[in-house]
Amino acid sequence: MIVVTENCDVEHGTIVNKMSAFLMWEVFCETAYLTLGSTRDIGGFSFLRKQSDKLSLFATTSYINTPTTFVGLSGQRQNDLMQTGGFTWSLNERWTLQGTGGSSNHGGMGRAEVNYISPNLVFFAAGSLSAPLFPLNQVFSLFSGTRSMKSGLTLTTAHHFAESVYYQHTATQGFNNVQHAGSSDYLTPALAWKINPAQDVNFSYTHSRNTGGFANQPSTGNRFDTLWRYQFTARCANNAQVVVGSLQDTL
Repeated sequence: MIVVTENCDVEHGTIVNKMSAFLMWEVFCETAYLTLGSTRDIGGFSFLRKQSDKLSLFATTSYINTPTTFVGLSGQRQNDLMQTGGFTWSLNERWTLQGTGGSSNHGGMGRAEVNYISPNLVFFAAGSLSAPLFPLNQVFSLFSGTRSMKSGLTLTTAHHFAESVYYQHTATQGFNNVQHAGSSDYLTPALAWKINPAQDVNFSYTHSRNTGGFANQPSTGNRFDTLWRYQFTARCANNAQVVVGSLQDTL
């Protein structure tokens, strides 16, 4: 692919041209894969236009090539075209709303999100609805949840501590006797401790539950994560992580 632009930046396989302070467009081409046979290829064009200090509009036109089976062993692939668009509206310095809609040759999707940001409190809530084979879902998996709700809250109670909690519920439709209708839930409380300017530690616990999907029996999981980070210099840091347990997912 050859793209001719002026005054542009090229990074990570994406070509970006910032035309002005109020309009940005992008041509992209990417590949995601679990195995070589199950690569998911995506390319397209997107733009972001700032209508005012409070309102921005965005849209993306994409071509997606995906395998027709989960691991791509059959060698058969399908081509999809997808168009999405939406807006971001800043109500004030703390509240932001975002809405996205999309259509394709395999159904449509809709998504809404609200965000609140203050010095000591960050909150978000989002919900989405999509067709089982909407192309954007297939970039990460052959099938993805068709209905999803998620919310998160981060509270800074002291200079060195921050507590957070995250919850997500996903529902999946049955499809052609390949997968059963199912749902999954995740609940994750976490604690971040900044020991000093160079060190911080994060503790989190995740409880997960799933029914249906590719699984025949309901299951639950519990996982504990600990992450320690030390910043040696401005350009050098070290991370150490300990994970105990497992997560459950319908897919």
